[in-house]
Amino acid sequence: AYTVYKRYLQRLNEVMPVVHELIDAPHDYNVEEYLESDAKSIPYAKNMDELRDRWRKTIKLSYLSARADGDKDEETKEKLHKRYRTYYKNRSQTDVYELLEMYLTALTSSLDPHTNYMAPREKANFDMHISLKLKGIGATLRADDGSTIVEMIVPGGAADKDGRLKVGDEIVAVGQEDGSPAVETQDMKIDDVVSMIRGEAGTKVKIHVKPKAGGERQIYEITRAVIKLEDSAAQSEIIERGQKADGTPYRVGYIKLPKR
Repeated sequence: AYTVYKRYLQRLNEVMPVVHELIDAPHDYNVEEYLESDAKSIPYAKNMDELRDRWRKTIKLSYLSARADGDKDEETKEKLHKRYRTYYKNRSQTDVYELLEMYLTALTSSLDPHTNYMAPREKANFDMHISLKLKGIGATLRADDGSTIVEMIVPGGAADKDGRLKVGDEIVAVGQEDGSPAVETQDMKIDDVVSMIRGEAGTKVKIHVKPKAGGERQIYEITRAVIKLEDSAAQSEIIERGQKADGTPYRVGYIKLPKR
């Protein structure tokens, strides 16, 4: 697994400059071309020229799809550069635990579709969702071209009660209450940022924020708490509709499973 992934990263390093070059290159939309989309039907490229041509068609298709949606080429160019920069960062930051998870899950899935392997971090996330309890500040984060953005504030959570952190704010660094230097989050994996912010209830975390509304960089010290994820719980309801011959209604059992 390590040997294969190392070779994959090597090839990724070789092709990424070509991809960005092709994003900036002009494309001829008057030529009728075909791009095979079924991965199982595509043979390996014989050389770099053939691989480059496949990427050219792939980028061209992205531009055509964007045009069909009404987007301008300059907007599409920026989005494509961002897409592949993010793709490269995510792949290059894969750690040994994540790689082991990918490999062993592929192995177990080939034997049984209901069996997979969880790395320690993924297992902790799974246990958290099962228990419907989260220890942290109660904020959902997302990655945006190397930056960490607040996507949602959990109602009733520590951040919500504190009131200063807002949706759309950028988290630029995270510090702990032990006085150690804050860790900058630019280009950091979103899972690593989340791990620094989570912690035992009652402890404090210092969130360095660039507000969406503008202004100077702020530091919000928030006390972590246990947050109940009640919206993620399984819910059930008996729905009564219509009427049977004996006069009683038809009863349908409805179960909603928001989380796995």
